[in-house]
Amino acid sequence: MYRMKVSVKSLIGFNLALMGSWILLLAIKTNKAMSDNFLELSSSLTSQYSPTYNSIRGKGYDDDDEDDDDYESTISISSDNDQGSIEPVKIKKKKLDSMWMSHVCDEIPGDNVCHHVFVVKSKKVTFCSAAKVASTTTKQYFYDIADGEIEMPEGARYGIHEAQWKRLGSMEQGAISYILRDKNWTHVFFWKHVVERFVSGYLDKVVKVCEKKKEIESHMVLHYYVQYGFSCEKHSDIDGFVSFIETVPKIEGHFAPQTPLCSVQKFPFTDIIRVDENFSSNLKKL
Repeated sequence: MYRMKVSVKSLIGFNLALMGSWILLLAIKTNKAMSDNFLELSSSLTSQYSPTYNSIRGKGYDDDDEDDDDYESTISISSDNDQGSIEPVKIKKKKLDSMWMSHVCDEIPGDNVCHHVFVVKSKKVTFCSAAKVASTTTKQYFYDIADGEIEMPEGARYGIHEAQWKRLGSMEQGAISYILRDKNWTHVFFWKHVVERFVSGYLDKVVKVCEKKKEIESHMVLHYYVQYGFSCEKHSDIDGFVSFIETVPKIEGHFAPQTPLCSVQKFPFTDIIRVDENFSSNLKKL
């Protein structure tokens, strides 16, 4: 089955989601009551600020096409209606940057995808999901279908995250270029509404640690932020944390934007799956 490589224009909803979410984060800084109900609020706003599709599939194109101009292509977008019907629509897209695909991991450290994209060769699939985007669930799914390709070390402290995953950057550039161009490969990007993801990270990595008055150990996410002056006393409430995170020059993976980590504007993703209440069923449809 041929699949379309997704263009920047088809991802405009991500930009809207990002803009709307940071407006919300700034708003809650001035309202304690609002911060107490932030989790519920973010859920209700998901549909307002997020793309309306859960996944994208469609027909691909040959890299040898002579016409490099924009052209229209019919793709199928899975809708959110009760019947789950799939209706074809037309969008415009450009060819992906062939030069980028040929040299993406030539240099060290290379593009973000060299580290964040995982390869399951036996299933001809790659996938990318940022931290706090159901990364444990997605890794477990691909581990289960990999037919023993991925090994799990005994006594792994962090479970599936310590499995011997093959990262895109560990492969020879020739193999990488082939994988990115071969239409028989599936490339999946998992994403989560940015407000929901931020709240999930905040509750798990900040509140849970600070409420238990745990020492911020070197393996904890918060340890990264200590160098920039983080302390539970000053920054553990939502207002203080949002104000603090705005001062950090480089945000680590749990709170960094999702799309740059997976180079969504360049990587030839064939499927874009949103982590929501339909996530499990959409994952099984791959």
